Amino acid sequence: MDETTTRPATGTDAVALGMEWLDENAPGWRNNVDPRQLDIDDPWSCVLAQVSKGQGWFAESEPEGYGTPYGVGLDRAPIARDEEGHQTYSGRRDWTQDHGFMVNWDAVENGDATWSSGGLMAGWRAALAA
Repeated sequence: MDETTTRPATGTDAVALGMEWLDENAPGWRNNVDPRQLDIDDPWSCVLAQVSKGQGWFAESEPEGYGTPYGVGLDRAPIARDEEGHQTYSGRRDWTQDHGFMVNWDAVENGDATWSSGGLMAGWRAALAA
């Protein structure tokens, strides 16, 4: 998101943005996610990890030595990069939070449970069930 874009107000809004990005970048992604295995805090079973494995992105990257399926999926995201070509920390944090792939601890500390691990997982599970 650029500086003129409003960040999502709730974790539920963020999940909707994540679904939109997945619809555009990972056709059929819903078939790759098992809501029973979903753990937003686990780089092997979060939404982005399950999609990365299901789409074959992780298998394609194994010779290059990527660490987790979450990292492989995140590498495909349109995140600002530094002069060496690496995604910036703040860019990764903001993009993953804005798309419902990562807990927004600032919002949780301010009392919005939709941004917590449980809140985001409930949002993803509800979206997958719809």
